[in-house]
Amino acid sequence: KEVSFIDLLALVEYECHKSPSLIFGLNTALYDIQAKKKNISIAEYINKNNAQVISLSSIYNHQAIKNFQFIKIKMLESDIKVELTRINAILKNFNKNIIVRLDANQLYEIEDILWLDKNINHSFIQYIEEPICSPTIDNYIYLNRKTEFKYAIDESLYIGNDWIFVDEDIIDYLVVKPSILGSYKTFFDVITKAKKQRIDIVLSSALETFIGNMAIVNLASAISNNMHHGISIHLFYDSYKIYDNYEKIYFENIIGLGTQLND
Repeated sequence: KEVSFIDLLALVEYECHKSPSLIFGLNTALYDIQAKKKNISIAEYINKNNAQVISLSSIYNHQAIKNFQFIKIKMLESDIKVELTRINAILKNFNKNIIVRLDANQLYEIEDILWLDKNINHSFIQYIEEPICSPTIDNYIYLNRKTEFKYAIDESLYIGNDWIFVDEDIIDYLVVKPSILGSYKTFFDVITKAKKQRIDIVLSSALETFIGNMAIVNLASAISNNMHHGISIHLFYDSYKIYDNYEKIYFENIIGLGTQLND
């Protein structure tokens, strides 16, 4: 008896439940097979109205950033006042059209974020990701009430796997690393929950191989949400396809996973 595609996905999730990244890889392989049977991309197999252009953000790392409007800045200094000085120095290198995503990686206390809120130029800031070392529902409710910032979560989403931050109306953005979530089903369950709460989704890479990066590119196309995704891995695109401004991927002529972008 032939095993159905849905049954294979369920079997993978059952047998590999302790390894989300393995589930993600096997799901990608199974979706690749199904899409190639129809001579379409994984993205189109999932969503016939998949996005044909994917917008990207970049990350500031002391190197020139080519033509990006959306830039992520990793917050590094434990002293929030020193960190703000550093951020302001970085912003001087860019024009006034830049949009900044701050990533604090749970570095600060609530009092630090309250101070930052009063002293930073908010006109540049889209959101601050994982700002506090104690990411509880009550703490985010408090920050939403007391500050002007929009908030995003990343690591907090995967703690306990209960999605409490998605179910509650306390965040504005969700930064998702699909390979850490595991199955495509889990990924789209999170997307559905986020949409119900009007939370914007930004996809991010967890430093995957070529296959993992192409899978995330397909998922970005499939969700088709017009966000600038954090999947601008320059070494990856340098190896497989260059676009002059790096900021967009033109998603065409891809079959299955896609061996390279736009042959």
